[in-house]
Amino acid sequence: MKIELNIKTINISNNIEEGYKMIAFGDNEEESNIENYLIVQRANMFDEQDKQLEMDSYYLEYNDQSNSGYGICKEVILDSNKISFNFPSNKDSEIENITLKLESKDYDKDKLKQYLKEILGEVLNIKL
Repeated sequence: MKIELNIKTINISNNIEEGYKMIAFGDNEEESNIENYLIVQRANMFDEQDKQLEMDSYYLEYNDQSNSGYGICKEVILDSNKISFNFPSNKDSEIENITLKLESKDYDKDKLKQYLKEILGEVLNIKL
């Protein structure tokens, strides 16, 4: 299954006290009316337990925790005003791809690119 979302709001944050960076994408300009969302986040530091549990990567969540995981994309492509999250074929999930069309005008493109690099690391492929 392929999912396509028209993104109306993008929140980029560095939660220093809680120790993580996060980007939240939503399909409505009003946060109270968001039906579909995708978040990516990464802890600033990982401990031994994180490493043992294979949680020492980025975290991705689509709409709820039942569609979430750590380091689950085979590739993420940033191309102009579109971000494609590509997942390996997996029996646990029917989702093969989530494409975000960035319609929001109210975000810093350079900051978004920087945070995507910091959060996703090597899985990110930039084609601008």
